[in-house]
Amino acid sequence: MRPDAKNVDRLAMIAVEEALHALRNAVPLREGMFAKSDALLEWIERNLSLSNRAKLRSIEFKPTRRRIRLGRDNFLVELSGIQRESYEAYETVGEVTYAVELHIDGTNVRVVSFEVHFINTTPEGEIGDSSERPFRLPFDVSWTWDGDKAAKYSADYAMSPNSAYRTYDVDCTNFASQCLTAGGKTEIGSVIDRKKDEVWFYGSFEITTSYTWAAAQNLFQHLTNYTDTTTEADHLSLRPGDLIIMEPKPGHEWHAMIVTERTDDDALMSYHTNNTLRRSFIQILNNSIAAKQFWYLRIGTSYKANVV
Repeated sequence: MRPDAKNVDRLAMIAVEEALHALRNAVPLREGMFAKSDALLEWIERNLSLSNRAKLRSIEFKPTRRRIRLGRDNFLVELSGIQRESYEAYETVGEVTYAVELHIDGTNVRVVSFEVHFINTTPEGEIGDSSERPFRLPFDVSWTWDGDKAAKYSADYAMSPNSAYRTYDVDCTNFASQCLTAGGKTEIGSVIDRKKDEVWFYGSFEITTSYTWAAAQNLFQHLTNYTDTTTEADHLSLRPGDLIIMEPKPGHEWHAMIVTERTDDDALMSYHTNNTLRRSFIQILNNSIAAKQFWYLRIGTSYKANVV
């Protein structure tokens, strides 16, 4: 007899609670229902050293929605909710999704797979038409960069979007661009060039806004090819206000995040879509299954003139 959905959901939540207990206390799984589930053990072991390094004090997950699917032999339960993490020097909060695959045989339950997705990686964006005329800057354009102002903006509006801007269904790059504006980056270009990666500007409507403003891949190309922004080796070289952009594996999408705060060995990231404030980049790095590569961008102070 198949268990009902309510019982399957309860079993998945127990698995999450077991994982968080072990992660929070840096201890093996308690003796219990899932103590011999390899998938759950592997996830915890992979994250215990991370917790010690990041000085995790407490971790709390409050589910807000659920989805249960029946496979050939197993149940896949997706639990989404708000996760709050307290560290020695800071606290993070954001939306996460746990994917727990369960094999249930009578009273025996085994965790087949266990994953957590800390970020939503589905920014939208179209690719510009390369057949159009090239864009050229008529003169050198520079700006005074203040990363602290960009970081403060990210903290102020990470969880509650600024009503002065429209929001997108996938809002991570729109939010990153707002942070860049707050930090002093100068908008450039006109509507006729909006599909080009050389330009970057916000308009009153989506159709009068550059692709680079709200699509992470276009923003990455804009910053790295048409400004003096530098690509760093890792997050340790970044300052508050700098960006980390995720280049995805096939089947996933690009994603943009801003450094809101730095610690000795971590960067605390804020971003939109799943609105998130000060999430440990170490955790994102170690738990993102969608990432092909992370790009660490130290924001510059000028455009490159006369770029084709």
